[in-house]
Amino acid sequence: MPRTPRQGWTDTYWDVLEQLYWTPKYLGLKSVPRKLWQNVGDRVSIPADQTNKNGPLYFRVLSTTDYWPYIVRQEETFNHLLDLTLSILSPIDTIELLKPLCHFPDGIEVAPLGRSINDFLGWPSQANYTQPDVFLAGARALAMIEIKFNAKTSLDQVGKYIALAVRALEMGRPLSDISLTYVFPGPNPKESLSNQLGLSIEALRALDHTRLAMHVGNSALRAVLSANPRLTKKVLQDIRVNAINWDQVMVRLDTSIENASQDQGGRTYANLLSGLREAIETHPLSKLRSS
Repeated sequence: MPRTPRQGWTDTYWDVLEQLYWTPKYLGLKSVPRKLWQNVGDRVSIPADQTNKNGPLYFRVLSTTDYWPYIVRQEETFNHLLDLTLSILSPIDTIELLKPLCHFPDGIEVAPLGRSINDFLGWPSQANYTQPDVFLAGARALAMIEIKFNAKTSLDQVGKYIALAVRALEMGRPLSDISLTYVFPGPNPKESLSNQLGLSIEALRALDHTRLAMHVGNSALRAVLSANPRLTKKVLQDIRVNAINWDQVMVRLDTSIENASQDQGGRTYANLLSGLREAIETHPLSKLRSS
């Protein structure tokens, strides 16, 4: 499938990815000149100094025609666009945009942390325990968002989010509002969440911390839950877990774009949200009603 013509700022992002795919030297990857190859039958040998000691070896597998439909359906690339949008928005605009979707209480103050999550939670900067899709934090609030297109969630994933909140409380942060919002494709997001977890949101609140911990694969996050039964129980009881779908996100974006477009000073804001809207509308796995 050829690449669909696009407009808006997200086009620049897709162009950058495509350029990096065809010129991987800008990612720190080096090609091996053909003159260094040794062809023996159906095998090719290259000098050891042209490889990484611990691997792996890479080779390009997608053609120009195949690249676009592959890259546009990846959850990670959509998350990049979402991260860029939230990092450009002011914290006030972020809260205003997400409040109806995440049911934020009045007066909440949060901002996206990105990769500074480790600093916020007092972990080493190079630690890679988990990387939430969206992690918004403030002095007294924590808001987490998990994006879904084709991937499934699990008690392992929920347990990781619970562990992040427990760790924040463990660090002495006086959180008065904790939320986890899932965004699913399809018409029944709450049903999707319950089916994939194997229990309802109400049953999740009553889950024993030991049982939750045993589902978490990451040993560091599992230890957070196991070592803090009181805080884990508190988070399970206090956290506001919700599930919405991409149609609801689109409605919110449409409203925000329309309101901003009426004000000359809001045109950049409207253009920013329009790019995110386009990414959802054209995503092959968003399962919008209008698709």
